[in-house]
Amino acid sequence: MMNRRKFISQSTLSAISLLWLPQFIASCKKTTLLDDAKFPGKVIIVGAGVSGMYAAHLLKLQGVEVQILEAGDYYGGRIKSLKDFASFDIELGAEKIRGEHSMFYDLAKSTGYSFIETPQQNFYYFNGNLKSQTEAEENTFFNVMTQLADSFDAYTGADTDAASYADSNGISINVEHIWNAIIGNKRGTSANRIGMFGLRSEWEKWTSGHLEFLLKDKSLNDIIEKAFANIIDDIQLNTVVQSIDFSGGKTLLTDAIGNTYEADKVIVTVPIGVLQQNLISFTPALSESKLLAISRIGFDKGLKIILRFNTKFWSDNTSTIFGSGYVPEFRAISEGRSSDEFLLAAIVMGENADYLSTLGDGLIPTVLNELDFIFDNVSQFYIGHHIEDWGAQPNFRGAISYDKPGTGKARETIASNLGGKVFFAGEATHTASHHGTIQGAMETALRAITEMAIV
Repeated sequence: MMNRRKFISQSTLSAISLLWLPQFIASCKKTTLLDDAKFPGKVIIVGAGVSGMYAAHLLKLQGVEVQILEAGDYYGGRIKSLKDFASFDIELGAEKIRGEHSMFYDLAKSTGYSFIETPQQNFYYFNGNLKSQTEAEENTFFNVMTQLADSFDAYTGADTDAASYADSNGISINVEHIWNAIIGNKRGTSANRIGMFGLRSEWEKWTSGHLEFLLKDKSLNDIIEKAFANIIDDIQLNTVVQSIDFSGGKTLLTDAIGNTYEADKVIVTVPIGVLQQNLISFTPALSESKLLAISRIGFDKGLKIILRFNTKFWSDNTSTIFGSGYVPEFRAISEGRSSDEFLLAAIVMGENADYLSTLGDGLIPTVLNELDFIFDNVSQFYIGHHIEDWGAQPNFRGAISYDKPGTGKARETIASNLGGKVFFAGEATHTASHHGTIQGAMETALRAITEMAIV
């Protein structure tokens, strides 16, 4: 069982990950995931996010011919860094290495890159002022809220949404915005959209551990680029796959400009938003049950707004500032990385992102106004910004998958292969509560190629 407050602090961007220590990864060349004698063909992977790259890496270690078709102009998917905005790379998608018992942590350690100590001080704005963690824990309303979050493992009610659950358990209006941040926003949505069954399952099945790590002088992109160096040349960028025909002996893929590609096996790793928008057609068509399952996964808009200031107005060792407006979380991303650069990242998901993404030129003034409300006239220190709008990007259509009320076993249905020819991977296909994480995406890649070996 998770320790108190560990559940509400983790973000969900399996036991099998415990087996994949760096030395085990290195020994993959000696293992047989696919029997070369039985599989002399070619595998095409659609999507060069971490799931697609890891699948290609493992397959190539087995001597399998691999090609990756990526719709965008870079590889890494929702691992994406902003360069030349500061003296360090800024993570625009996934930010931290979450969990000391995860496949991605082991991979990061194997690169030899250094970590920095993760800032641990959180601050919460409620009852008219900003409070430290210690001060917040002196408030009864705050403690009732966190105790409720710590009891998800005991939940036995209907699969309602987390906001309704909070209301029915008497959470004070004074801390409702904090509940939305720690329960909804951290998982890519709002508390009124995420389901209680999914939260309970996450509590019960999470196995990655609770420590968090930041890289000192490198980005998450650097990890995958170094670890998966053997397949970088196999990635074909700016190739938008629009159709997959697996009706014949070979599987045929067609891109947006009419080029065709032939494969013996295909692994589809695109974000769930791409499948929800029917941006890839399948022949034969996907079953009604699979289409229904795809629609049952939550996948909302998400904004990450990088703000630069010419002075520091937050406390040393600040991790996250929980606001009370449209921005649930401000993260102090320059802490531990630079002593003379001052940057905050505004993280906005779900219905708040729906609203802010419509503001255009009014977005930054709205965000700065919220900081003025918390800290009193600090917008005067603002000197620049960068906006990453994941919902507006055509190759993603959202930020992080989550379980809506009624999601049920949808992820298992989505993950099922098509006739032993087309396989599905990516964080949204994870069936054991590591969805929304890098390690979850990697674990689904391993699952998909293991299926290929036995079908």
